Amino acid sequence: MPSSLEKHMYLICQDKYRPFEEDEDSDRESDEEIISRLVAEGASVNFQFKGSNPLCEACRRGKINIARALLQHGATVNQADTYLCSPLYLAASHGHLSLCKVLLQAGADLNQKNKFEYTPLLSAIENSHFMLTEYLISQGAGVNPRTPISSRVRFVGSLFDYVAFQTNSNEQMRKLVPLLLKAGAMTKHYNQLSTFWILTMNQINSDILEKMLHIGFTFDFQEVSNFCERTKALKLENKDTDKFRDIANKEFYPDDNSEEDAKDRELMDLILYHTKNAHSLQNIARIRIRGLLALSNVQTHITNKIDVLTVPKSLKGYLNLDDIL
Repeated sequence: MPSSLEKHMYLICQDKYRPFEEDEDSDRESDEEIISRLVAEGASVNFQFKGSNPLCEACRRGKINIARALLQHGATVNQADTYLCSPLYLAASHGHLSLCKVLLQAGADLNQKNKFEYTPLLSAIENSHFMLTEYLISQGAGVNPRTPISSRVRFVGSLFDYVAFQTNSNEQMRKLVPLLLKAGAMTKHYNQLSTFWILTMNQINSDILEKMLHIGFTFDFQEVSNFCERTKALKLENKDTDKFRDIANKEFYPDDNSEEDAKDRELMDLILYHTKNAHSLQNIARIRIRGLLALSNVQTHITNKIDVLTVPKSLKGYLNLDDIL
C-alpha cells in the first residue's frame, strides 16, 4: 500500500493535486520540485497504485517535465500498468511526441506489447498520430506485428494490412506505405482474408500493389480458391466471393465499359504479370536479405542495419529499395 507521500506523488502525476491558494507573489514549488522533495522524504517512484504507477500516469497525460523528474530519480522506464501498457505505449497512444523521445533516450522498449498485443507503433497509427508514427518507424519500431481485433481493426492481419487497406480513402495512410516498406514491412505474409480484400474490395490502388509485388508479395491462387470453397460451405457466399473465385481460377474478364471493372482489370493484369514472370535472382536475394534483417532483434531502422554491411554502396541502395520507393 503506498504511503501518504506516494499518494501525493500519484496525484501530481495525474494532474489532480491542487495546493491551497497562495499569494501571487509567493514562490510555489513546481511539480518537478515537489517530486524531488517527496523522494528526499522517502517516497518511491516505482510503486503500483490503482493498477498503474507514477510514470505511466505522467506519460498518459503528457507531463514531460514530471516524467523527466521521475526518470532522474530512478523510475523504471518500461514498468507497465495493469493492462501491460508501458509508459511509451501510453505516450504514443495519446500523441505525445516529445515525451516519446525522452522515453526512448532513457531506454524504453519500442516494441513492448500490452495485454491486447498492441505495440506503441500500432496504437499511434490507429489513433492517427502520423508525425509520431513516422518518428517511431525512424527509430526502428517493429513494422511486422500482427494486428489484434479491436473496435477499429476488424480482422487479424499484419500492421501493413491495416494501413494498406485504407490507402484509397486516407491520404495519411497512403504516405505511410513507402515508410513501412522501406522499414522492412514483409508484404508476403498475407492471409487469405487480406487477399480477398485486395482483389474484391478495391482497397489498394495499382501503384501501391506494384510496389508490394516488387518487394515480395505473392498470390497463392490455390489458397485463394480454398478460401472461396470454405466461404461457400459456410453459406457466406456473395457477389464478391463469386468474383474472387473467378480471379482464383484466372477466369476473370470484366466488362471494360465500367470504370470499376477497368480498375479490376488493371489490378488483375498486374497480378497475373507478376505471377507468370518469376522474380529475378537478384530481387529474390534482396527479398530474403531484407526479410532476415527485418526479423533481427536489433532495435534500429533496417537502413541502419544495411549501412553496416560490408557491401558496395550501390548494393546498399538496392537493398534499401532506392529503385522502387
